[in-house]
Amino acid sequence: MANYPPGGGYPPGGFPPGGGPPPGGMGGPPMGGPPGGMGGPPMGGMGGPPMGGPPMGGMGGPPMGGPPGGMGGPPMGGMGGPPMGGMGGPPMGGMGGPPMGGMGGPPGMGGPPMGGMGGPPGMGMPPMGGPPMGGPVMASGGGSSKMKIIATAIGVGVLLVLGIIGAVWASGKSTLHVINNAGGGAITIYVDGAKVEENVPFTAGEDASKARSTTIPAGKHKVEAKDASGKVLDTQSMDFDGFFAAYLFAPAHSPKTCFVLQTDAYGTAKVASPYTQLDPTRSLWKVPKSVDSWWRDNPDTVQLKGGKTKQTGTTKTAMRQITCGDPNFQN
Repeated sequence: MANYPPGGGYPPGGFPPGGGPPPGGMGGPPMGGPPGGMGGPPMGGMGGPPMGGPPMGGMGGPPMGGPPGGMGGPPMGGMGGPPMGGMGGPPMGGMGGPPMGGMGGPPGMGGPPMGGMGGPPGMGMPPMGGPPMGGPVMASGGGSSKMKIIATAIGVGVLLVLGIIGAVWASGKSTLHVINNAGGGAITIYVDGAKVEENVPFTAGEDASKARSTTIPAGKHKVEAKDASGKVLDTQSMDFDGFFAAYLFAPAHSPKTCFVLQTDAYGTAKVASPYTQLDPTRSLWKVPKSVDSWWRDNPDTVQLKGGKTKQTGTTKTAMRQITCGDPNFQN
């Protein structure tokens, strides 16, 4: 094989048959530089930036305008608080987006528009600062007041009905007080043949523990007293008033025993006749006055009412069993 002389030129003796140098030449460098074999740098050199210079914004350096809004950094306005405009939207500038112009790609490709890829405004939380002015305000209605009025009216109605029922019931009731001064043993009281008080003990003097009282229907009745043998000792008939009018029955009492209403005055009160004696010839009486104490004396003192309607005086009445003609019970 022929060799090219140093410095180029044709080989000595010319080209071999065929008229030209072997394909690709021998010993000289290929046109345009060394062959692109293995180990050679690519066109444009190795390690250099792509043709046309580095991408806009440079490689590896921070993006124009400051650091990218990459992931991990707190959103603008501090950590922990939702971004302005509500929660759910990415922080201003986009989340994790590449720097302006993209990274490593040709100019104009690969990067999102300036400002990053933002989602729609966050939804689900009201704007900061509380509800808008003019919103609804909690206020109690008039329903509770109406219910109170209705309940009060119902209560008053119920009380009124109960009062009427009580008055009707009381209008048909009388109170019969019994004292046994007949001079024998115990007696039994009958009203219209029905037993109302049994074994009323004898008492010669005033003794409240031996007196009895019972309630009977208003109207005209026959009242009887019988001894233990069933013998009728006394029989009286009377028209009894209602509203718990008080009546006294002292069947077959001793002619020496009298019954007196004693009225005492307290404070500025005055009583014209302190003693009112019941007719000793009778054994059944309607008590003419309201009685405060049965078969005992009135109290020495009483407590007068104070306040706006201050009480300056009052009276008390007691039913007394006395010996007829006792000077201590004379007016």
